[in-house]
Amino acid sequence: MASSTLYAVLIQWKCTRTHHKLAFDALRHLRSDHAEAWRNLFLRHVEPYLAGTTAPDDRFGDFKNHVVHVAEKAWGGAPAAAEAWYLRTLAELKARRWKKAVYSAGILSHYYFDPLQTFHTAETPEAGVLRRPVDWAISQAYPELQQFLEQDLGGYPEIAVPAGSDWLSRMVLAGAAAAHAQYEVLVDHFDLTRAVVRPADGFDQECRDRLAGLLGHSAVGWARILDRMFNESEVEPPRIRIGGLGLLARMTIPIFWFTRRAHYAAQQAVTADIARELQRTGKVVSSLPDECRAIRSLHAEEVLKTPVADVDAAQPRPIGTLHGTGKPDRRPKPTPKPEIAAVPKIESPKPAMPARPATTTAQLSHASPIDQSPGIASKPAGQLLQAGIKTVGDLLTADPQALLKKVGQRFLDAGTVRQWQLQAELQCRVPGLTGQAVQLLVGSGVESAEDLATSDAETLFELVTTLAATSAGERMLRDDAPPTLADVERWIDAAQPRAAAA
Repeated sequence: MASSTLYAVLIQWKCTRTHHKLAFDALRHLRSDHAEAWRNLFLRHVEPYLAGTTAPDDRFGDFKNHVVHVAEKAWGGAPAAAEAWYLRTLAELKARRWKKAVYSAGILSHYYFDPLQTFHTAETPEAGVLRRPVDWAISQAYPELQQFLEQDLGGYPEIAVPAGSDWLSRMVLAGAAAAHAQYEVLVDHFDLTRAVVRPADGFDQECRDRLAGLLGHSAVGWARILDRMFNESEVEPPRIRIGGLGLLARMTIPIFWFTRRAHYAAQQAVTADIARELQRTGKVVSSLPDECRAIRSLHAEEVLKTPVADVDAAQPRPIGTLHGTGKPDRRPKPTPKPEIAAVPKIESPKPAMPARPATTTAQLSHASPIDQSPGIASKPAGQLLQAGIKTVGDLLTADPQALLKKVGQRFLDAGTVRQWQLQAELQCRVPGLTGQAVQLLVGSGVESAEDLATSDAETLFELVTTLAATSAGERMLRDDAPPTLADVERWIDAAQPRAAAA
């Protein structure tokens, strides 16, 4: 990428879904002539590109085209849809309609990526339960899965483009076969109950390794498809300078901060509804997402030749029964930095610099009163008290949806409750963090002590200070000064032993 900071800002704030992250990740793997110029073109039009990646879900609703059922004679329309959108995108490139070409490429990527998601390769009671929760958990665990892929599993794979006129259909089918091979492992090892609380915790190491390989296959495969398309177009990309795009991305952060919160709350609610219905009835029908309902109905009609009511009556086999077995957990646990005794030095006197005012705070704990929890003003704290939330621990163990019913949705939303929980947990676990600090950190995408401990200080400082300069950030800081790079480095150091001990 032309700028690591720009890449960090864009993927942090604009990529909320797995499709976004795969499409963005693939740009790093381009190999065609003028690869850097092609990357810059997609960065210049990043919003239509990412909008295209989810248009088949958000606009088209052509859900049969999102699946390939490997064991049922490749039932589904993904290969044909990919072929059609490849030709449309190629035509836009040849006509040099750059923005339309980038948007069209995003749409094409969806029909390649979906069959590489395991529960798009079969229609079973288990697939209906797990399709959305697993996809949501992947989007939250994406950086961690990348790390396993690059450090433990040999890196991103080599994906070859087949010969012949049907090369693209064959790539889609090969991806579906690779994804379907992980079906049994994911059903047995994904813990839906854990995923409701923290999506990435639904995965154990068996899941992580299998999914990391599929993400690598997806990103590199899509890069090879783009390379082939650029070569076939026989046009050169426009020369675009992207120096000013970092500023553009930062200017949109306040919008995407709230969008990201809303998306998180919505996905968490879907996962929670599915988990509750499964626990209550042993199956999932009423909380089945629209796309899952559409696929179930079409599959019942076209493949099973049976009423969908009969399919609804079928119960999935037990899910997550092997979670935590198999490969041992290899998640990184940073080692605390050793303390090195300072060596006294004799220095010439220097003019005294005015000290930056420091805000101190007592360590928050689960027993702390709710009005000490960060980000909660006195009026909301009073409302929470009336709902029985007396301590920080009560807040952390509360189900956001259940709390909404007690307090009233006009006053509160699930995204806000989740923000409060993340902020409180972070302040409980990392010593020395102020309430203002944890609000800025969570608003910048740091959702745990582990996230903070493994953050790059300069990138995190860029994100935190960008948020601090917005009106939302000013409300978080109140009268405090914005954090310095030294502050951010101190926060990261403070998180290291806590993450290692967790």
